[in-house]
Amino acid sequence: MKSTIIVHILTLLSLVIAREPVGDVQLNKDSHWDVGFLDWLSSAYECQRACSLQKDCNSWGYNAHRADRRCHFSNRTTPRADVTCENEITPCSYFGLRSDTFTPSSILSEAMSKASGVCTGELQGEEAFNVASDLNSIIRSHYLDNAFADDIEFTGTVLPAAVESAATILQGETGECYREYTKHIHACKYGSYIFHQLRALLLYNDGNAKRAWPKKRNKFRKKLFNKRKIFIADNGFFTKKSLRSLLTFYNRLDPHLRLDGILYDGPLFATQTVRDAWTCEGSSPNLSVSNRGYNVFKTQVGDSVENGFPTDTPNPPPAADLQMVVTRHEVAHQFDRIMYNRNNDGDTKLYDMFISLKEASKGSDSNWLRSQVGDDYFQGAPQEIIASHIGNQYLHSTTAQLRLAATRFQHPTWTPWEQDSIVEIPTNTHPNHQCSYESKNLGNIATAEECASAALADSGCTGNVIMFPNQYKSWGCRCCKAIDTMPCVTEEQLYIGHESWDIYQYKTPDVKPTCSSTGLPMSWFLFNVELMTPVGSSIVKFYENEVNGKAKTYEVSLGRDAQGRINMLQIANCGTIDITYSQDYIVDSVSENAWTCFIPPE
Repeated sequence: MKSTIIVHILTLLSLVIAREPVGDVQLNKDSHWDVGFLDWLSSAYECQRACSLQKDCNSWGYNAHRADRRCHFSNRTTPRADVTCENEITPCSYFGLRSDTFTPSSILSEAMSKASGVCTGELQGEEAFNVASDLNSIIRSHYLDNAFADDIEFTGTVLPAAVESAATILQGETGECYREYTKHIHACKYGSYIFHQLRALLLYNDGNAKRAWPKKRNKFRKKLFNKRKIFIADNGFFTKKSLRSLLTFYNRLDPHLRLDGILYDGPLFATQTVRDAWTCEGSSPNLSVSNRGYNVFKTQVGDSVENGFPTDTPNPPPAADLQMVVTRHEVAHQFDRIMYNRNNDGDTKLYDMFISLKEASKGSDSNWLRSQVGDDYFQGAPQEIIASHIGNQYLHSTTAQLRLAATRFQHPTWTPWEQDSIVEIPTNTHPNHQCSYESKNLGNIATAEECASAALADSGCTGNVIMFPNQYKSWGCRCCKAIDTMPCVTEEQLYIGHESWDIYQYKTPDVKPTCSSTGLPMSWFLFNVELMTPVGSSIVKFYENEVNGKAKTYEVSLGRDAQGRINMLQIANCGTIDITYSQDYIVDSVSENAWTCFIPPE
């Protein structure tokens, strides 16, 4: 309670003593934002200071009436528009020009002087936020935009002194300081937000994490940077178990995926954030200190799982750890860069495959390996194709993706099963089973007959079976998903043994399940293999058998035809898989052993 009161007092004081902008200021006008913007600055004065740190910023506009108090930056010197004050804040916006009163040297010196007050409790709340924002602007402008390269005072004197001061402040963080001010549970004090900027300053200056992460509790964060140039910006949230799994994941990626994808034009590192660990009163601060970055959920390895494979996947793998699924997905977004950069450099193969397969896949969910996400989604959001298929499937279980692709190509044993014609009385067709896929919970209903009647009357129940609890009625009467909406589904995939549930068929299905063949999933699988293979290599990594969020890797040999397309995979425990093509990158045939290819745990 005491620390909360202090934060509020400091916040109020910062508002009371807020200084006025320098020079002429026009009220109730706003600037353009062609240079960018910052949120949550406390005053027009802070906005004007921030403009001085932005490359090409000649004017600024501070929107006091907005909940996020947005500060606009523009290269222009005239206002964008008048602002009508629609609340009690008057004036509600300010417009002004850049002032040479503020220099990078003066702002950095002042920020570092104040930053030393984090562990004494002197610097908290909004003032701490403003200091961190100043540091963030300096870091981004200097290291990403090279805006101060010609400023001799800044580069020769002030910056080196700030770097040494940052190292001293971080080294001086005591256990008490961590518990009272910089732990992630104190996000609203913003001490850890200042430390985030100090770490970035040291990482850029030193090129390693020795001084940026001086404490033993940050051993794995230090390793992730030193080994793989990943800046984990989690506000201290991740456990050692989570950090170990993240380190293993990055260690097992091939160099081209890291250097040409994740880290490309970083310029030094990529930042993996956990924004929710920094959230204060519903908002998180700007954590961006590099050109490359991505955000993941605030969840630990081991908390929960997710399965990215559709129902028709033969021998599906166990569900994957959710934190690692999200991390893999966000990291795989960075792989798009590999495809586009190669295309720009004249190597058009990956890009040509991508465009050709995307166009050929149009019109059917079954053409996509993640068919449960569907064609409409991928056609409308092509940036999700690689992230979804490599991040959610390939990096979880590559052979499961291969089995799915091969099964979609040809189904030698699949035939629709017959279901009884049911008119009025629900029939218990699968005692002690539950549906794998539900569509709606109809609530607590006394009998299976009443449950069936409710399902017939409910438009949300589009299938022909219900699952009804045989022991605990409070679990509710539940409708199962319509079988005709799931491609190539088998009875074994539809129903799972469970002693507390029974499956009742309450009507004859309107449409029998179908199973059409398509070579496009196999073509997409080979696109994934192509992207994951280092240039000039005949070896690619398969990912399998995840334990504690860590998937093992297995080397697979590949061969190519005269056109350079992959036409052979040599996989341990599976033998040789041969592939032929009908046109360009569309698969025409694949060896039958692809349907059952499986790499067992060691």
